[in-house]
Amino acid sequence: MKIKKLFILGISTLLLTGCFFKRDSMENIDIYTTIYPINYLTTYLYGDYSKVHSIYPSGVNINEFNLSDKKISEYSKSDLFIFNGQDKDRDYAVSMINKNNNLKIIDTSLSITYDYSVTELWINPNNYLMMAQNIKNGLNEYISDPYINKEIDKKYEELNKSLSKLDAYLKETLKDAEYNTIVTDSDELRFLENLLTDKSFTVISLDKTDEVNITYTVKDGDTLDTIAKENNITKDSIIKLNNLENGKITTGQKLDLTIKIVSNNNIAKAKKLITDKKIKYIYTTNDTNSEIVKELTNDYDIEIIKLNNMSTIDGGVTNTNENYLTIMNSNIELLRKELYK
Repeated sequence: MKIKKLFILGISTLLLTGCFFKRDSMENIDIYTTIYPINYLTTYLYGDYSKVHSIYPSGVNINEFNLSDKKISEYSKSDLFIFNGQDKDRDYAVSMINKNNNLKIIDTSLSITYDYSVTELWINPNNYLMMAQNIKNGLNEYISDPYINKEIDKKYEELNKSLSKLDAYLKETLKDAEYNTIVTDSDELRFLENLLTDKSFTVISLDKTDEVNITYTVKDGDTLDTIAKENNITKDSIIKLNNLENGKITTGQKLDLTIKIVSNNNIAKAKKLITDKKIKYIYTTNDTNSEIVKELTNDYDIEIIKLNNMSTIDGGVTNTNENYLTIMNSNIELLRKELYK
């Protein structure tokens, strides 16, 4: 009798801990994602049934880092890859599928568009909710167990409430603002101009958006890659514009380049707003300031406020109390410093 009781207790323990069987083949799987916003949604929706990782090593600059073929092969053997199909993530997804046709994938950006920067997919709460829905729908499609799908749906409804509340707070902040203009060093925040239908809101961007043609003289040691990086253009654009069929250049050679500069009109607008004491801050999402922003902070009484666009592996999260929602609320509070002076 004692042995029978122990046996029943053991079976019960296995059932409760999930060690005895899986409800679904998608339970206890390894999921690979990319940057923090996607990782956060995936973990929130399905972290109880999976281990969520990033394809990027900790601490790397994802804009400069490229996965090796060895790592792509390794990640292609995982159970699921969740990615942003409007970034270089898509190229990794294609490479992984070419190595493993059975790899399951979810494109978080399906049917979502952006106007100025890919970061709009997550710093716009309404877009971010659509990303969450894409992940939920993808998981529901792959998972057959009704209990797990019900849990995913429950988690999504929690996100729906939180993100809808955040979206309303952002729009309310803009609508009720005492002042309706901000200055930024990039186009990332220009999506704010399109959030309101009954009130105008202006974002003056000091990003390099105006195209100009220049002549570049090749220096000793220059390569097409270094010239492209120095002028923030692509190597292919140099080759095409200069008909460099063999891709070779020589010292002293003249090259035609089409580069982008900050709009002189926007610089003038920003300076007038500063001198008229209409603005006190310039908003940025970058770690380093552009030359024009440095010039303005040196010449005028103006401060830099850094917003967190979370386009990194850890999203800039510094403690366990921080997450997407707290970061976005902090961003809105920083915007209010200018809008409610």
